[in-house]
Amino acid sequence: MIDLVKFSEWVLEHTRPEIVQINGEDFAQTVHGFKPIKTELSSALEVSTLTSLIEYINTNPDNHNPNRSKYLHIESPWLVSLVWELDQWNRREVCVMAKATAGPTHGKATVATLEPQSYKLEAAIINLLTLFAESSDRDYLVETLSSWVYESQQAFLDDGVSQSITAKKGHVRVGAHEVRNSLNLRPFVSFTELEPAEVNYYIRLSMQNKEPMVSLSPVKNLHWQLDYKKAIRDYLEINIVDNSLPILF
Repeated sequence: MIDLVKFSEWVLEHTRPEIVQINGEDFAQTVHGFKPIKTELSSALEVSTLTSLIEYINTNPDNHNPNRSKYLHIESPWLVSLVWELDQWNRREVCVMAKATAGPTHGKATVATLEPQSYKLEAAIINLLTLFAESSDRDYLVETLSSWVYESQQAFLDDGVSQSITAKKGHVRVGAHEVRNSLNLRPFVSFTELEPAEVNYYIRLSMQNKEPMVSLSPVKNLHWQLDYKKAIRDYLEINIVDNSLPILF
């Protein structure tokens, strides 16, 4: 006959304990009372490419138990984590984090491509050439801005719907040139192994204190982020030896 008391104690003993904090320290509440948690989670190894993350998974340089459950979490187009199963204290440990050097996690330069920003004319041209991949729309905008004759009295016209500038071709002024309001640009925001995705931007020009200004505002559409996550998943699935490793996003 089963001893229900001992069976209940066994279930409690082998169930992940509840974590409580007493005087700033963590304790596990078990059937035998509060047990202090002494172990600390290891800090995650940080890499900057999908290639490094894949190599770590395929070679297992830290000699982790190959049977230990784990999964990959694609948190964003610029952040992918290798995560272990919950430990006995109900904690989730991140083993490796891949952070794209072109992503917002590595500085403010690329954040400018994901948030509305206004630039002086020269800075706008430099940013377009360095923070965005080559495309017909990028080249159109660079050429348009480079031809802007902003010293003219009619350097810029804006009726609230359309906008035009006085432009030149070579050394010859050619008059009013209408500027497209919406362009598809390809910012560097993800891993170098992937082709930059298209993001729709709203373009506005203005004159402030006789200084030409350019405003780039990405349209708040998250489909491009989902496309990036799918591309990351596909790249990982092709290159990781263990086909059973779950990939979440």
